[in-house]
Amino acid sequence: MIKIFHPSSYINERRYIHGVIFNHWLDIKYSEEIHELDYTIISFSSEKEKKKIILEDGLFSIPRDKWLSKESLPKCPLSHIDLSTMPFKDAVYNLKLPIIYGKKGNNIHINGDTIHIEIDILGSIFFMISRYEEIVKQTYDAHERFYAKASLAYEARFLNRPIVNEYLDLLCHCLKILCPNIKFRERSYKLFLTHDVDCPFSPNNKSLVGKIKTSIADLLKRKDLPLFYKRILFSTFSKEINRDPNNTFDFIMNTSEKNNVKSSFYFISGNTAGSIDGCYNLDMPAIRQLMKNIHERGHEIGLHPSYNTFLSRDNLKKEFENLLRVAKLENIKQDYWGGRHHYLRWRAPTTWQNWEDVGLNYDSTLSFADHIGFRCGVCYDFPVFNLLTSQQLNLKEIPLIVMEGSLLGEQYQNKSLSQSYDDIFELSETVKFFKGTFTLLWHNDMLISSRQKEIYKKTIRDIS
Repeated sequence: MIKIFHPSSYINERRYIHGVIFNHWLDIKYSEEIHELDYTIISFSSEKEKKKIILEDGLFSIPRDKWLSKESLPKCPLSHIDLSTMPFKDAVYNLKLPIIYGKKGNNIHINGDTIHIEIDILGSIFFMISRYEEIVKQTYDAHERFYAKASLAYEARFLNRPIVNEYLDLLCHCLKILCPNIKFRERSYKLFLTHDVDCPFSPNNKSLVGKIKTSIADLLKRKDLPLFYKRILFSTFSKEINRDPNNTFDFIMNTSEKNNVKSSFYFISGNTAGSIDGCYNLDMPAIRQLMKNIHERGHEIGLHPSYNTFLSRDNLKKEFENLLRVAKLENIKQDYWGGRHHYLRWRAPTTWQNWEDVGLNYDSTLSFADHIGFRCGVCYDFPVFNLLTSQQLNLKEIPLIVMEGSLLGEQYQNKSLSQSYDDIFELSETVKFFKGTFTLLWHNDMLISSRQKEIYKKTIRDIS
């Protein structure tokens, strides 16, 4: 067992981050004690003088009247620490590590049984996973979403690096130096494959102009003549669901099962914003049958709360209850329930608190819509923290790392399918390095062309 001696400020915040790191992520038994020094000591005995790691304070040394203020935010450009002289240099992800909070100098001193890390590892991790900066900056796009270019990760150019995992890795290497026999939680890489069901079927009531525009896009943009004919025939003559271009669910499940992956499908179960919330409801026979088929094949059903629920506990509650009602009617039984907000709308910490209050088990909304990468800086799940109440919640966040629309969207990164494959594969390799969870979102209605399906199958095969 290790013992953590820490200052008396921000007790709840410190206890939370200690629990996430040492209990949830590393599975190490520990105890805590307050001391009057202005730094944290991680000791391998009940005495501070024995083998120990000294960690500088940064975020948690901020005066209370400056907490959640612009003055408390890290300043760019960030300094970096050079790990090339460390004994574990060959085992780290990157030798240049950006420092969010730390002491001027940002060095690591190894002296016998003492390691002094001039970095606020604990506060920096807390900053990233609590989404501290999003409460302070409140910089939103047209959909009221905090966007990538407003984030420290984007400004300091580490959005494509799981900076929290790198900090954790550094701490583990230092723990190993002092205690070579210490054991950490066994981990293995996992692909968490998810699908937001926005448009399960093509709307037959689409206007003639809309049908013509979509069909022209099939020819000119997607260059898919068979899809052009299929869509024209379906929208003009047929109402048979199996011939609907958007009905790619069997293809998705077949691909997942071939690669020993479980897919999670998140359904919209209410409407708070009109047509932006899709063209279906859960009581449609075709939707009920689809949910039943997904469950019977061993995949997951989840919630995709409608557009105007991310700040409304009441609307979220109604939609979750509606999902549970239909699930019960179709004999869909699951031990846990989670999902992701429509349009990735999310607000710290209100949305998390609402999910906790209505009884959901996990959220997987946290990626930026306009750029792929590590919004929370980590590829592990974690219990969340409400910064306004200073309380840890039972809800877990499984961070989303890639939404295909972020890569392919003309208003976002505007990449080709082949470029998107390269970016997804590169990020998955990073996650594999840390034996983390790679969470990918791919919509069913983004798998309608032969080229989309080809790239999707290759992607899932190569990142599974």
